Amino acid sequence: SLRRKVVKGEGLKTVVIAAPLLKTQPSSNKPWVVLLDSGADDDIIFVTEEEAALLDTTPLAYSNIWSTSNGDFKTHEVADLDLVFPEYSQSKIMSCTADIKIVPDKESCPYDAIVGVNTLHDWRVNL
Repeated sequence: SLRRKVVKGEGLKTVVIAAPLLKTQPSSNKPWVVLLDSGADDDIIFVTEEEAALLDTTPLAYSNIWSTSNGDFKTHEVADLDLVFPEYSQSKIMSCTADIKIVPDKESCPYDAIVGVNTLHDWRVNL
């Protein structure tokens, strides 16, 4: 399974800082807190309405239903993301397609994004 290929150590998840490459000027981008989670299959980002306007979004034909420790919710759009993880590389750009969850404010969410096992495998990440 993909989880066995990704999970090599004791932990199943880790938190890293990422620089999102958005349509705004790079100096206005704030770092994101990203959870690399082998317990999740797919990727999701938690953004405000204002941040969502900076993304190139694609509507989903069918809503995705997410079940998390904070409850269940649906997503209706995805966005292609480019992220840089400066702790590991200043130049390598990691790309993924993530579901979009609109949140009222950033304080309501501990993470800006969750990257799941499918993308972790594609990125050849070992946890």
